[in-house]
Amino acid sequence: RHQQWATRLSYGSRSRPKQLWCCAVAPQRATATVLTDPVAPVRQSPRFMYLYALAVSGGAVAYMPFLRLLLPTRVSAMTQSQVLATLAMAAFAGAISASLSNILFGWASDITRRRRTWIFGGLLLSCLLLVAMPYTPDVNVLIALIVCLQFGLNMMLAPLAGWAGDMI
Repeated sequence: RHQQWATRLSYGSRSRPKQLWCCAVAPQRATATVLTDPVAPVRQSPRFMYLYALAVSGGAVAYMPFLRLLLPTRVSAMTQSQVLATLAMAAFAGAISASLSNILFGWASDITRRRRTWIFGGLLLSCLLLVAMPYTPDVNVLIALIVCLQFGLNMMLAPLAGWAGDMI
């Protein structure tokens, strides 16, 4: 009259596989499913969670004030006539660079499984480019540096986002 079966499902990453046992009891007309996890979930330490939140916040702080406040001021000091057009070109080129580099570095950090290396490299590149911004002599060089800055920021932020997925 009743059928019982158990199925093992695997999920998680390769380095931390988890197993889910799905047990079901199925009488003739009604079905009940009970899901239990025999492996206790691993909780991250509060220290890691605070440091991760600080890293993500630092990534946002690295580009938000620059792009919203300092870039328009710098462009208006460099050129008086084409401020809006220059800001539009910089934003468009930076967005294209950010989109492509986010995909690229997310994929690269998945393949290499060395997220910290990519994060550290992006941090160094972003810091160097932010320091170089006030010394740009030309608007075209400024736009090129913004493209490189977006590249460096996403070299840091994409593996950081992947790292969150690894820790679940």
